[in-house]
Amino acid sequence: YYSYFEDGHIHLHGQMYNGVRVGEWVEYRVINKKTRRLQEFSYPEIPQEKNPKSELMKLWDEKGELIYDKKDKIDKRPKEVETIPK
Repeated sequence: YYSYFEDGHIHLHGQMYNGVRVGEWVEYRVINKKTRRLQEFSYPEIPQEKNPKSELMKLWDEKGELIYDKKDKIDKRPKEVETIPK
């Protein structure tokens, strides 16, 4: 399966089995007319349900630097700012 942005750059690719996402999927973004990976995520190889949950495997920032890798235990994602209740 492939999907594209309106300008023709690739947006998403992965495999489908009987209309259900399976295996590894990659989502892209376009920055300055260049296609860059945004994230890789994984679905079960054999779907057990119609809408299986994905698992984030890798994530890149806007500069194209890897900020999360589940396998290599890298997590440089920005932490959410905690707000103090009023």
